[in-house]
Amino acid sequence: MAQIIRLECTTGGHNKFYEMTENGDGTFTARYGAIGTSGATKTYPMSKWPSIYNEKIRKGYIHLPNQPMYQRPSKNSGGPKYGFTGETRIIPGTTRTAYRIVSRIDFTAGDGSEVHAGDKGGWAEQDGLLSQNVDDSSWVADEAILYGEAVVKNDAVIKDVAMVYGHATVSDFAVVKDDASVCDHAVVTNYSVVYGNAVIFGRAIINKAWVNADIGGDITVGESEWLDENLIL
Repeated sequence: MAQIIRLECTTGGHNKFYEMTENGDGTFTARYGAIGTSGATKTYPMSKWPSIYNEKIRKGYIHLPNQPMYQRPSKNSGGPKYGFTGETRIIPGTTRTAYRIVSRIDFTAGDGSEVHAGDKGGWAEQDGLLSQNVDDSSWVADEAILYGEAVVKNDAVIKDVAMVYGHATVSDFAVVKDDASVCDHAVVTNYSVVYGNAVIFGRAIINKAWVNADIGGDITVGESEWLDENLIL
């Protein structure tokens, strides 16, 4: 069944729409123009659907309620694994905006949770901070927030109300959960779990460890360590 979505932008003096219709032959037709007019049309290959959609969302278009999200049916179809719902929120303590993500495929996240096409995830400031590789089971879940230049990849998961930001990296089946934060140039990797109210900052590296503590500086915590106290360097 063909997918049709309609986006509208009515802020900043704009009054325009962008409608995307799947043609069923590997292409889709974009209709665009002023709201209330028939607009102009252009045909694109389906491979461009996700990037055009995400570009419009970033430019302030809103995905109208009751309109379906385009969802790729399986990993084998190619393309990114998530898009954006159009929901926004201000990132706590900042004036920056985060956008709710939504899965386009079925997969098992790195923490073992099942994610289905159409399931809403957490929040990201922009596309690409969370890996778009469909063979990478990394995910941002619940009300977790990913922003700045931070990256979540290689089967890692952030969830609950965790925050990852700055230039931080969470990777390789690591999990950041509860009210924990990872920031600056910190790295959490290799099946590590950062939980509770932990804050990992500076250039700290958490490698194969369970941590509920504030850890910063150039320290490395690893090799099956379990740290549940404050250590600030």
